[in-house]
Amino acid sequence: MVAQDQEASHWTTEYLPLGPPASTWCRVRWKGGGNLRTPAGLGLRMDEQLIGRVTHYFPQIEVAAIAVEHGELRMDDTIRVIGHTSNFTQKIHSMEMDYAPVTVAGPGDLVAVQVAERARVNDQIYRIRAHEPLEV
Repeated sequence: MVAQDQEASHWTTEYLPLGPPASTWCRVRWKGGGNLRTPAGLGLRMDEQLIGRVTHYFPQIEVAAIAVEHGELRMDDTIRVIGHTSNFTQKIHSMEMDYAPVTVAGPGDLVAVQVAERARVNDQIYRIRAHEPLEV
């Protein structure tokens, strides 16, 4: 763990390694106490769970084929696509399996999801869940 502390500032920044594909995670802490765990400082904790990976991308219709390997993927879930050159977050509005709309996909399923930006083969898909606000 690497900590940076500037004497002129009242902020401390810690970088904790997560491993591939995300290289670092930043937590900002006010020296007077309490944590600000989101960039907006809302006090919400965000958890990311690895769900699967992109197996193919169809640029004409902006759809990514996702192999679900862990957990479940549901309609209206917020996902994060992370890869060598990709890094974006979006909500799932359209999901299909074998040309039929589905609401839930589990391990071993191959689903097509319409994405907001270009996804690449082997990009990792994370499901993001927000928890209750922290007591500060």
